[in-house]
Amino acid sequence: MQDWFKDSLSNVVTVVAICSDHRVSTYSLPTLPEHSAQLRHQTRPGWPEGDGAAAAEHGRPRVEPAKDSSMLEEEDLRPLVADSEGVKLGDRQMERLRKAAEKAKQARAKIEKRKQEWAQLYAEKPSENCEDPQDVQAIVEAKENLGDLKLKSDKDFTMPKHLRMNAERKSTELIGLETKIREKQTEMNQRIVALRDSKVRLVSQLHSQTQQVLTVQLRLPAHLHRPPPTLPAILPEETPEKRLQFNRATLERYRRLRDQRMQSMEQDEQEDSTYILAQLEKEVGREEGTLSQSASSVTREEEEEEEEEEEEEEEEEEEEGAELSELEEEIRREEEIRLLHEQDSLLEQMESSVWQFDAELVLLRHQKLLLDWQLKQADLRELTLYQELLLLKEFERREGSMQENLSARTKEEISITSKLEEYNEQLEVKRADIVKLQEREKALHTAFYISLGEENKFEEFLTKVFKKKIKRVKKKEPTGNEEENEEDSDDDSDWDNDDDDFDSGSDEGGAALDNVCPPGCVPALFGNTLQLRERRMDLEELLVEEKKSAEVLRKECIMLVKKEKSVKSSQKAAEDDLELVNREKQQKINELDVVVPLRLHQIMFVVNGSVPSDQSPALVLDMTELTRLQDRIKQLQEENNQQKDLYIDARKQYVGLTHDRKDMKVKIKVLEKQCHELMMMKFGREVDLEALQTLSGNRRLEELKQEKLLREAAYAKEIKQWDAKVEEARDHLMEVTRCNTERVLCMTTLMDQNRELERKINASQKKMGNKSQDYRSGVDQAEIQRLQQLVKTQSQQAEVLRREIDLLSRKGGHVLPPAQARLPPITPLPNPTGRTKTRTQGPGRLLSQVKAPDASRQGVNY
Repeated sequence: MQDWFKDSLSNVVTVVAICSDHRVSTYSLPTLPEHSAQLRHQTRPGWPEGDGAAAAEHGRPRVEPAKDSSMLEEEDLRPLVADSEGVKLGDRQMERLRKAAEKAKQARAKIEKRKQEWAQLYAEKPSENCEDPQDVQAIVEAKENLGDLKLKSDKDFTMPKHLRMNAERKSTELIGLETKIREKQTEMNQRIVALRDSKVRLVSQLHSQTQQVLTVQLRLPAHLHRPPPTLPAILPEETPEKRLQFNRATLERYRRLRDQRMQSMEQDEQEDSTYILAQLEKEVGREEGTLSQSASSVTREEEEEEEEEEEEEEEEEEEEGAELSELEEEIRREEEIRLLHEQDSLLEQMESSVWQFDAELVLLRHQKLLLDWQLKQADLRELTLYQELLLLKEFERREGSMQENLSARTKEEISITSKLEEYNEQLEVKRADIVKLQEREKALHTAFYISLGEENKFEEFLTKVFKKKIKRVKKKEPTGNEEENEEDSDDDSDWDNDDDDFDSGSDEGGAALDNVCPPGCVPALFGNTLQLRERRMDLEELLVEEKKSAEVLRKECIMLVKKEKSVKSSQKAAEDDLELVNREKQQKINELDVVVPLRLHQIMFVVNGSVPSDQSPALVLDMTELTRLQDRIKQLQEENNQQKDLYIDARKQYVGLTHDRKDMKVKIKVLEKQCHELMMMKFGREVDLEALQTLSGNRRLEELKQEKLLREAAYAKEIKQWDAKVEEARDHLMEVTRCNTERVLCMTTLMDQNRELERKINASQKKMGNKSQDYRSGVDQAEIQRLQQLVKTQSQQAEVLRREIDLLSRKGGHVLPPAQARLPPITPLPNPTGRTKTRTQGPGRLLSQVKAPDASRQGVNY
């Protein structure tokens, strides 16, 4: 019961100074007000977190568009006709093809990465009229951090979003102010109670020191005694907690007072317990006062008795002093000096303790007065906050509905934006798939033309078969309706009507065209054409489906863009409405009166040397804020100078970049010209470097190279055989030439012998005369005929050898035909002198002719 009643009360402790009338009291801390307790325990829902939910929805993983399996599989579009000769590539050729494919793949990846970098760079490139986001953000930050003083009383004042106040924040601020006030009061109460406790300890200490002083004075003469200071007493107001402490005497006194009260008020039916308690407290106070006075009187009586005893002792000592020796007198004086010093030190300690306590109490009293002033201002501030809270609660419902509307619009906008981004990504994927299908279709056509080869007489027929559009049977769905069947039939009729050249014939002719291979055409090539046509039609169907889905996504994106614009307009309207409500709320708050204590020297609004009676145009401004504004002016001037310097540097940089841009354009033109010249020098025309870098290995080319190598090997073997034959013919020709040379040498020898014999004969004929002239003429005629026949035979042999040599030289040999046919040696006959001279010239010419072919053959063989 005592704890329950004590907890509900807050005693006020008053500490009184000892040597002065100064006193300081604690604050009475009542229980928290009802509205504060409600605000502390009330849990109000905050503003709807629309942005967070929308952000969560925006941040969730997006569903990737489903990809058709046919789009992912890679088809081999090489010609399916098997080569009858079966040229197989070796390991080195296959490795070369693989490396070329890897190199082309790396080049394509590098080019694609470079294209993406360029695309990103061009995407990041702002337009000419675009403002730099960093500059815009810097301007916004400069405006926000300008350092000027924005007056809330201005009609165009807009409270920043992070400073906007609502009822919940204002309640939190009010609770915080009350908590801070209570903390300050509690802290001051603790300091006052601590000072009270120190006074209690000081009183007990003073009593003990008084006893010590009395003990010292008992040993001193009466004329040396100093009166001790008056001992302080603990007043009832300094220990209010003792009011509830009672004993038997207190209860007896209470019973006596109650009986007296009942006797004096017999007519009253109820007793006034409060009056009895007040009387009881007064009597207890008087008793405590009498006790303190009696204590002080007792101490005074004791002091007087002690003085009398000391005087008697001094008289006895004086009487006996005449009988003391000098040494004893000296000891007595020394003891007397020591006791005096001890008496003085004790009294000084008592006085210093009392003065120190009084100084602490005065200082604490001054601090409490300052705190009272601050708490009074806090009370005024609390009153203002409470008025603002009531005003904010009036606007809370309107502002809450508008905030919910704005949050819903924001959430809807973020949802639409996420959907639009998702649809755009799907549309980009569809476009990429369409491009891949078109590339596959082009590759399919290329594979078809490669499979035809060159100078194929069935090229026109197979091209018609490949490009023909035929009806394809579609699987009927179990839930299909007639309208879908009609649409399919219409689509099929459209397919049939697309190509008049191919479908102009009858159905039987079309069937024959598709299923029957014409005579003379390779069946494998015809079957490959049919398979390629099926693939082409599959690709065309996939392409049509992808285009339809891309068109649907494009329409969805257009619809979402329109919806986004309407949502943005409604969001803008909601923001404007909320802004109007905030301005109205700020105007209502500005109409509240705020108490600001001022001193005369703080009023600077003076007109004609005096303070005007109407001070409504005046502005209450903190001195620190005024000093900050004055310093901010200087800072802004310095920042302005810095910005001018930065502008000059930026201008110089712009001029430098402009010159660099011109230099780069000139350098690009020079490099383009150099590249063109190198292309013309190496390729003879301009080529696409990307296509050149991304060229992968051509299997057909490698097969042709392999076939070329095989044929070169066969031709080299055949040439080697013919070289052996030519060598054999050359050896035979050398043998014949050697025999001819031997014969020519023999003929030369014979000619020399003939000339010698002719000389001898001529010498003998001069002697003999004309005896045998007739006989010699007959013999010469026969010899001439024989020689003519020999020359004809040798000419025929030379012609045969010349033809053989010419044939061998055409087949790759290195043997050159002789300049003139060689003749066998002629047997010399005795002739007349004139004929002998003529014949001697012939062999010399024949010898030179024989030497010339030998020299030419030796030069060739070397």
